[in-house]
Amino acid sequence: MKITNHSYSNYQQIALNRIDLDLKFSFEKKKIYGKATCNLDRKSKTDRLILDTKGILINTVSSDTDEKLKHELGKYDSVLGSALIIKLPEACNTVIVEYETTEKSETLQWLTPEQTYSKKHPFLFTQSQAISARTLIPLQDCPAERFTYTAKVQVDMDLLPLMSASNPQEKNIERV
Repeated sequence: MKITNHSYSNYQQIALNRIDLDLKFSFEKKKIYGKATCNLDRKSKTDRLILDTKGILINTVSSDTDEKLKHELGKYDSVLGSALIIKLPEACNTVIVEYETTEKSETLQWLTPEQTYSKKHPFLFTQSQAISARTLIPLQDCPAERFTYTAKVQVDMDLLPLMSASNPQEKNIERV
């Protein structure tokens, strides 16, 4: 498998246009349960999508028509992680990956309440620079590839999630 720019991804053949994230945070388990809906731009004829992953557990991969897609994780590398190789039907332009982070998800920095200024609530921050985003989301983790994203984030009721995007200024009291 060819590695380009520290990425296993085949972004020259098929690229991500957008990722719609649905994330549920468990501070108790120090895990994020995620669903990444990847909208694809097929630049050339290919029957597979290759995403970068590291330290995340892949639960299911499907199309937007709920068809389960064959997938496998490539050989693990201590720096690059593993390629997530997804077999694509010819007309498939949307792939949904359901996954969860693990204790090996390097970008996640979980702080206990005792480690915070107020000592009342836990805190989580991520550092996805270089090639660490693949430990949070299965994606094409290379500087050459840009895409937009949306995110639905569920946290404990007394917490407010913030991202590098437009953020709400107050908590949403709706339970999902």
